[in-house]
Amino acid sequence: MEALKINFWKITGIVLFCSLFATIIHALGPPLYDYNGPKSFIIENGLFPPAVIVLFFITFLALALVFVFIQDKLPGKGLLKGLRYGISFGVLWLIGMFEMSIAFGSPLKYEFLSGLCDCSSLILFGLLLGRFVATDSNRVINIKSKSGLIAVFIIASLFIVERYFRYFTLTYYNPGYFANPLITFTFTSSLGLWIGVMYWLLRQKLAKYSPDKRALWFGGIVFGIDWLFYNLFLLLFLKLPLIDILLVPAFDILSVIIGVFVFEKYKKALRPKVKPSRFYQRQFPLPVLYTGAKPWIGEREL
Repeated sequence: MEALKINFWKITGIVLFCSLFATIIHALGPPLYDYNGPKSFIIENGLFPPAVIVLFFITFLALALVFVFIQDKLPGKGLLKGLRYGISFGVLWLIGMFEMSIAFGSPLKYEFLSGLCDCSSLILFGLLLGRFVATDSNRVINIKSKSGLIAVFIIASLFIVERYFRYFTLTYYNPGYFANPLITFTFTSSLGLWIGVMYWLLRQKLAKYSPDKRALWFGGIVFGIDWLFYNLFLLLFLKLPLIDILLVPAFDILSVIIGVFVFEKYKKALRPKVKPSRFYQRQFPLPVLYTGAKPWIGEREL
């Protein structure tokens, strides 16, 4: 990819700087919380700071590669593109942090402050990408608010259904999800709604693809890569089976893929079919006998 080659050192510098920035503001924030459960090998051996920097670096690098792929089709100036990208993932991480409080009993205030650290890091990351990597675009996108609301509703609804299925099956042994049903529902619905908003904010690159490819690209790449790395951070805190960690993003990613696919099929079904004009049909009735002559409509050559 040409854009990646041109901006390789810029991307590397931005990723490294934001990794260090995220680690530092977390260190200056609330102290590391003692979560319920067996401590990870990393914490027990004093490897937490370098491990956090490495995982932040890998995560930011993956997000930077995704941004390089989609930024050319996003509308607006480069800085605004980066801001849109950073806010999309920053708010996602901020909302996602509340699940730690639900599942492992940490205070909501602590997770909110931790989420703010992640959110600010990701917004700064997006702004730097927009300033030094993105290109300005005069592209005008006609975003219909009604279609946006339908997309958010469909994606959020399927996400909520998938989450509650998982709460009652795969994570039934964790009482945290059932201790306060209102908090659990508020968290789940907020996360699902924001994922729907993210799709509407970042979908322009996928306009040329079929509904199934759009669903796979956004659910599996744009959202999926970030959500996978986000959940892997749990391994830095607690000693848990890797399969349990991977199942969480796997089910979420699948629900988002299905939600995007359902919305795009619905949107495509409502799209009016374009028929040839009557003038064109009169000029070129079917079947057309090929004579080697070039057809004309008025003064414009086909």
